[in-house]
Amino acid sequence: MRLFIDTGTWLKLDALGMLTLFDAKNLYEWSEVCITHQVDEELRHFESKSIDRTRTSILPIKNKKIYDDAIAVGFDSADSSIISHGEPDSPTTLLISEDRPLLKYTKMYRFSIMQLVDLFQVFTRGGHISSKELYQLAREMQRLRNITRKKQDEIKDWLKERV
Repeated sequence: MRLFIDTGTWLKLDALGMLTLFDAKNLYEWSEVCITHQVDEELRHFESKSIDRTRTSILPIKNKKIYDDAIAVGFDSADSSIISHGEPDSPTTLLISEDRPLLKYTKMYRFSIMQLVDLFQVFTRGGHISSKELYQLAREMQRLRNITRKKQDEIKDWLKERV
């Protein structure tokens, strides 16, 4: 699975790492982690601690038309570059973002995109994250206003169904 992770999500990973709730290094064990040059530039500016550049594929813009269209509707260069790597209905390429307008926009293209908490749920399904860890992550992400109470409740309900 290839993960294209945007700047805001990396900053969430930094916060979760500082709270010792999730070590972003695990992402490299479970998937191929990708960013674009534009995202890398922002991560350097924000001094992200979670990213391991030696294990991250840093790629150029893939689809120039999609990139230009995203710029035209108001997305910045970093978000547009991530969008340019989307693939319709792809089970192997996932865009990861916390940006609600970006999440909504990419669904128009039928790109596989999800929030970080949804990725954690995928990793729980795959046995990489325990149910208890997912519960703690969802609770903290709601406290940080990263996910809604409704989303947290959906995760809790999903966890109850697994028992």
